[in-house]
Amino acid sequence: MYDSHQEEKLQALLAVIRGLNYILDDKMDEAIKIFNSGNTSFHLSGQAVVSFLQAVLTFEPSRFGESQNKIDIAIKALTEDKDYASKNDLYLCTFDPGIEYRVSIGLMLLLSALIGFCSESIVTSVKSVYKLRKAHNIFNKINKRHFEAFSTSFQTTNNKDIDTVNEYVQTGTLLCTGLFTLLISLLPPKMITILSLLGYKGDRDMALSYMWMSALQRPSSFFAAVAFAALIQYYSGAVQLCSIYKVTPTEPDGWPVQRCFDILSKIRVTHPEGPMWPLHEAKLLSMVKKQSEAIDVLNDLMSKPPPKLMQLEVLIVFEHALDCAFSHRYVDSAHSFLKLSSLNDSSTGLYSYFAAACFLQDVQANANVEALENASKLLEPLGNLLVDKTAPLDIHIRRKVKKLADRRASVGNQGGLAEYVGFSPLYQLVYVWNGFRRMNAEELSRFDVERVQPWQDQDDDICQALVKATLWRNTGKLDESIKVLQKICQVTKTTECWAVAFAHYEMAVALFETDSTSKNSLKECDSYLKAARDFGGDNEFESRLIIRVQLARHVVRQCLQEGG
Repeated sequence: MYDSHQEEKLQALLAVIRGLNYILDDKMDEAIKIFNSGNTSFHLSGQAVVSFLQAVLTFEPSRFGESQNKIDIAIKALTEDKDYASKNDLYLCTFDPGIEYRVSIGLMLLLSALIGFCSESIVTSVKSVYKLRKAHNIFNKINKRHFEAFSTSFQTTNNKDIDTVNEYVQTGTLLCTGLFTLLISLLPPKMITILSLLGYKGDRDMALSYMWMSALQRPSSFFAAVAFAALIQYYSGAVQLCSIYKVTPTEPDGWPVQRCFDILSKIRVTHPEGPMWPLHEAKLLSMVKKQSEAIDVLNDLMSKPPPKLMQLEVLIVFEHALDCAFSHRYVDSAHSFLKLSSLNDSSTGLYSYFAAACFLQDVQANANVEALENASKLLEPLGNLLVDKTAPLDIHIRRKVKKLADRRASVGNQGGLAEYVGFSPLYQLVYVWNGFRRMNAEELSRFDVERVQPWQDQDDDICQALVKATLWRNTGKLDESIKVLQKICQVTKTTECWAVAFAHYEMAVALFETDSTSKNSLKECDSYLKAARDFGGDNEFESRLIIRVQLARHVVRQCLQEGG
């Protein structure tokens, strides 16, 4: 039996768990109402989760500070309750007294660390590593005591409330353990080295197994659904960015395709109203090269009233914009990027540039003269709009727009900026997002990588060569691709440093696809990956390159060990 204090805390936690599940069904008003109905540490945690989602889902820096503050308040309250429960031997589930508070504190530390990494500040990132360390200590202690029980199937009791809290503790521990281990494995190499000296290792395979345990054990639970969403984000983001991966019967494209579709179908039964899940269906369809089906799902979503969580609408429209760009629906893609500008003003520069790139491609592909004017109108204000921006993508766009302005100035400032574009900006952006991996044979065949624009210079030629080599590799022309890449890798002076750095990575991919078994080939492949990692220079896409290199080297090293 619970005393009055325990009963109060139990009911607060059950209410907050119910609120968290409302989020998954896009019932934000109901969730927020629950979180704001009390001031217990669990209610404060619910408020912190909402604030975190609002800040991070769409990468809005203006919301980071508010979210961090709410997380700090929640951690303070949870710590006080955890200490009280431990001291007085108060149980809310069948595990240790205070364990539900420790799980919640660990979750808050993870959210706080993610906010820090999103800030792109070195100082804040170092603080985030410290928070990951604290989270690691919490879950490491829980796992040492309970992992054997957690790793088996979920055991029910005759008490529904206890089962719910047990589920919260078990799936939450598995998710968070997997998530922070995965985060560590994806950190920049120098930071991983520092963490390894402190005894922390980012074992990616272990991380994924923990997250899958959470997702498979109780697909209907909040943490299981979040684990699945995090896994899809990892597969559609990091894994899809990298073109070096192992092929197995269950992972034909480097990730468990059928398992993902199976779990998604179970989650959608539990959360039939949540737009998050059709969005994930569209992601999966796009990942298996079914762009048209993915766009149909997204069009259906966009025809309905927007989600209560506005940031989710941004993700839906962004996915639609990308899929349309990858499937050569340039005007549709441009309109979605323009819609994003009205939904998320913190990335207006990126969306406007992407939309302009789409309009420009429609000019080249479909002789749409009107689109040329649309592109110029979008490009003109970008120089001033991005003048104080420091994010890598903003720096890249600002540099590209300045180059167009300089070309125009050289002939007396005649015409719009779009008239002075060299090699296709859209093709370059498609490359950066690795859209080629999501395209079927017909979509790949529609790329025009031979066209040379009147204002194209040697730097444009390098970008064109990189895209051409990547397209050839994706269409099976490995020998031709390698010859082009070898020439790019020899370039020593260019304003497009990112393209030369990525050419080293692409050489590794081409070598791996040519021969992924012999020791000499794998070592040469790894040497190109290290050259890409250490390339340096003014590479505005370095973070994206590092992720690809880390994932690729993980696979290459595994192949070397197996051949060993």
